[in-house]
Amino acid sequence: MTDERRESDTGSARADSNSSERHLRFLASLEEAIRSLRGRASKESEAQYALAASLNLLSLKYRELSRPRESLRAAQEATEAFTRLARANPNSYLPDLATALNNQSTNLSTLGNPDLALSTITHAVEIYRNLSQTHGTFLPNLASALNNQASTLAALGRRQELASALNNQSNNLAALGRYEEALTAASRAVGIRETLAEAQPEAFLPDLASALNNQSNRLRAVATYEELAETHPDAFLPDLASALNNQSNNLADLGRNEEALAFINRAIAITSDLAETQPDAFLPDLASGLNNLSKVLAALGQQEEALQAITRTVETYEDLATARPDAFLPDLAKALNNYSSRLAELGRQEEALQAINRAVETYEDLATARPDAFLPDLAKALNNQSNRFAEVAREEEALASVSRAVSIREVLAEMRPDVFLADLASALNNQSNRLASQGRTEEALQAITRAVEAYEGLAERRPAAFLPQLASALNNRSICLAELGQWEESLADIDRSIEIREPLAEAHQEAFLPQLASALNNRSICLAELGQWEESLAAADRSVGAYKRLSENRPGAFLPHLASALGNQARRLADLGQFEIALISVNRAMEIRQGQPRNYPEMYQKDLEALNELRVFILSMRSKH
Repeated sequence: MTDERRESDTGSARADSNSSERHLRFLASLEEAIRSLRGRASKESEAQYALAASLNLLSLKYRELSRPRESLRAAQEATEAFTRLARANPNSYLPDLATALNNQSTNLSTLGNPDLALSTITHAVEIYRNLSQTHGTFLPNLASALNNQASTLAALGRRQELASALNNQSNNLAALGRYEEALTAASRAVGIRETLAEAQPEAFLPDLASALNNQSNRLRAVATYEELAETHPDAFLPDLASALNNQSNNLADLGRNEEALAFINRAIAITSDLAETQPDAFLPDLASGLNNLSKVLAALGQQEEALQAITRTVETYEDLATARPDAFLPDLAKALNNYSSRLAELGRQEEALQAINRAVETYEDLATARPDAFLPDLAKALNNQSNRFAEVAREEEALASVSRAVSIREVLAEMRPDVFLADLASALNNQSNRLASQGRTEEALQAITRAVEAYEGLAERRPAAFLPQLASALNNRSICLAELGQWEESLADIDRSIEIREPLAEAHQEAFLPQLASALNNRSICLAELGQWEESLAAADRSVGAYKRLSENRPGAFLPHLASALGNQARRLADLGQFEIALISVNRAMEIRQGQPRNYPEMYQKDLEALNELRVFILSMRSKH
């Protein structure tokens, strides 16, 4: 034991010694390279960049060796070199300058010069903020710089500015999907501003409300703005409306749509009054609120009311875009996209197609003038246009639209995967559906497999955001595999989908129980094909139970799904020879279908005929037994 312990200690010391020697050898070679580059930099532009980059690296190596003053000198020289380069070619060298400034700020803080460190890191933050507006790949750099800025402000005791920096840091972390860290930063900002507001409420209550609005507990932001709006309505009613709108969005994201509806209605009531007296200032806010109202109403199954809200949104943006097309055509196109979805939900497919065609045409014009800004929106509209074409049985055009969306998103995702890979996966999912509807199942399987692989990578980094989409893609791949007769593989995919969806549905029933019910129905079919009758019936029973619960609150949305699940349950019962109970299930399914609106006549008739054939089969089998 003694020998083993000693050997370990000696090995560790030798490793540390070797590591230190390697650092020193590397440092000597780097210093020699820098001396050579200094002589060439005045004559060769490439040597100028190499010198600046080498100086920055030298600064980092000095810091690793705990030589802060030498590290600072190298960092300052690197910053000066990158400043000259960025002045001549900002697109190429601004990122390097921001990196050097970040490094220099760290050195200044280490040496006890926080004031200069703050001005330096603030410069880096400004550069990264501008870069991240056009290139999402710089958001992690911005988050890091904001973190350093917050640390420096804390060291200086500048609490008001620190709260603002933490708020900004929270926003950037949220954009990166780092929600826990975002909440921590937002909570720190709230804590600071609460302390400031206690001492000087008149000065700092508005800032506290802003920070609370950024924190997860949006209800407190609403309460604070309500207090402010009571005493200063002209100043704070717009902020109250904004906070109510944000709270509604937050609740809707959690599947709490009844509560979301109450908040968005209050926001619209305030904004409507404001827009009557100041239309130029508040009509855009009213239109935006109506757009959100439409989404919440649709989620609650109130399709007619949702259509009314989005119709008002479109009309408002049409007026605004007529007066100021550059400012409001994008908003009009977005509203038309949503208008199309609401019409489709009410079975008004031709009108829905006309609306999405207008959206696509508008985005095509916008993307021609500004491709960087509007190609993503064009791809989204094309994806939805594909769905509208499919609903009117124009399958070739549906496939053409989604294929265009895939092509655009492939290019975007190659340049900025952190931003557009999820959109590409969504389009591939849709493309797979269109290919499958044309009987091109092998190609459909290839497309959905690409979507699954993309979502797997995304879900690994951001599970909360992308596990639901991964579950959906697995569900769709399971169907493709089933159509190809690959039942074992199909069952494996649907089981993975259910495994993801069960905890989601338990936490947020309204949002995720429908997907779980659908997956259970598909699992039942797979198991039946594999001859596992008892397990197949168990899955069918669970699916029927889930759809019954959903139909109690939203019959218009879920009774058709319940009818399908009951039909499958009847088949599974018949497989086990339980014909009396099977007859009860199929009769209930037929009652539901006959009592439902016939938005899709051909589909309705086909479903009813299939249920009737199943009923006849069950009756004949019952008579034989």
